[in-house]
Amino acid sequence: MCSNWKLFRTVQSRATARLTVNSAEFILGEKLNFIIEEDISRVCIILSVFARSGSKLQEATTLIGRCVTGPSDLACGDGLSHWTSVCSKQGMIRRTHILS
Repeated sequence: MCSNWKLFRTVQSRATARLTVNSAEFILGEKLNFIIEEDISRVCIILSVFARSGSKLQEATTLIGRCVTGPSDLACGDGLSHWTSVCSKQGMIRRTHILS
């Protein structure tokens, strides 16, 4: 979601999600890099992961979870900690997030 912010570029590696049927746990080892040209201290990134029951986009989807990274008025916990590190170092910080 990038309302009025310009998302300059995203870089993705190949998907490495491994899901087991009827399993509550999975690992998404996808590397996501966001390069944002606006004032990074005022930006929030919400990553939502959905499971789809069919091969078409119109078929039923279920929200598996999401993680929010951003400033203190929008994020908390690991998401806030990650964002604070990124803003203070003005660069990329590698971090693993748990979906909630």
